[in-house]
Parts: sequence; structure tokens; C-alpha cells
Amino acid sequence: MSQHVADQSFLPNLPGFRSRPPNTGSKKHYFKLVNGSVFLKDENLPGAGPEDDNNSVGTLGQSTITKARKMLHTSKAAAILNFTAYFEETLPSSPDPLIRSCNIFFYTEDGSLKVVEKPQANAGVTQGTLVKRGVILKSNGTPVMEEDFRPGQGLMIFARHYM
Repeated sequence: MSQHVADQSFLPNLPGFRSRPPNTGSKKHYFKLVNGSVFLKDENLPGAGPEDDNNSVGTLGQSTITKARKMLHTSKAAAILNFTAYFEETLPSSPDPLIRSCNIFFYTEDGSLKVVEKPQANAGVTQGTLVKRGVILKSNGTPVMEEDFRPGQGLMIFARHYM
């Protein structure tokens, strides 16, 4: 008797039947976890690839990392400072200003910050992330640094005075 290998294309497409086992290999990672925050990987963005690009883009000669940026990478390894703040907002429907509390997160690794207000049920105003993470410039053009967060001293971020 001869063994005949049948073509499986004539078999019906029944649920649970597969002619080949599913691919269980590794899958591409589209997100990365940095300091507890989830970021979407995009290989097309500069500096988002697997290599660490600390050099500025230039056409003449070899660029080097600046001393200030090197100190940021070495001395302040991934610390996140959390400040509790509040600001006043005037509503057209109310004569009294509304006092809203929020948290300001300052990331020492790159000098960026974000402002988040804890959502409350039936508040009637927009809550959540008020300022997305990024390097924020003060009115004189210099970025906000750790030294700008002092008790009793306000901080102006996008025309809103945080205390």
C-alpha cells in the first residue's frame, strides 16, 4: 500500500481547524515604558530609534554633547518631582473664582513638566491633563527648572498662575 499525502485545500473551513499551527513567535513592540509612562515608538522620529542620539545635527565636523546636557544625563537619573498646586479660574456663570487643585510633575532627566488635575465626577469643567509633558519656557525665555518651584512662590505656565 502506498501512502498518499492529500491536499488539505479540499477540507471544509470548520471552526477550530487550521492546516498550519498559528505563529507563536515574538511580536514587534509598538510601545515602550519609560519611568512608568507608556510611549508610542516611532522609528521615523529623530532620536526615537534604538540608538541614543545625544548629538545635535550638523553638517560641519563632528558634533559633541553639551556639558549641561551631559550633566542632566549623569546627575539626575530619572527622578520625578511631584508638586501639589492650585490655580484660580473665573467662570462666566459664577461671580466667585473657582479654585482648582492639581499636581505638577517635573521630570529631572530632561527638564520637562506636566500638569494633571485629578478628575472629579460632575465637576462641569475640563479635567485630566491640563499641560502635556514638555519643556516649558518662562516669560523671559528660559526653561522652567527645579529652582523655580519654591513654597509660596507662584509659577506662570501658559498664562495661568499656579501657587
